[in-house]
Amino acid sequence: MVAKKKAVPGPVKSVDLARQHYMGQKRSIVVEEWGGMELFFTPMTGYQLDEVNKRVKAKGKNASNMDRSILALIFKAQDKDGRPHFEPGDFRMLKTEVALPVLQRVIGFMWADVPTPEEAKKKVKDDPTSASG
Repeated sequence: MVAKKKAVPGPVKSVDLARQHYMGQKRSIVVEEWGGMELFFTPMTGYQLDEVNKRVKAKGKNASNMDRSILALIFKAQDKDGRPHFEPGDFRMLKTEVALPVLQRVIGFMWADVPTPEEAKKKVKDDPTSASG
């Protein structure tokens, strides 16, 4: 009987480490006002920002920062399985038929900086209650 050799993994590529870091930053917010809907977000990538900017440009020179943020929300908000929560056709309703304070809270969460692991550890060390919520 010949012993099988174990597959030895090759060196980890830098791009794989960067991608793994990106995927580990998935965050969610529960929007009670929207029936307890849970929206999941990963940080914006360069490609995604380019796509949002193309859509803003297509809206014309009168497009606002709110237009940009709503388009980003449509592009980025996902359910727990990674499916989009919104469709491009939802733009008008999100802009004209959704309570602004709730929309702003969700958009603020989407754009919020994700702390580095060092920043998160320091925050917990400085304020242990910050880890609870």
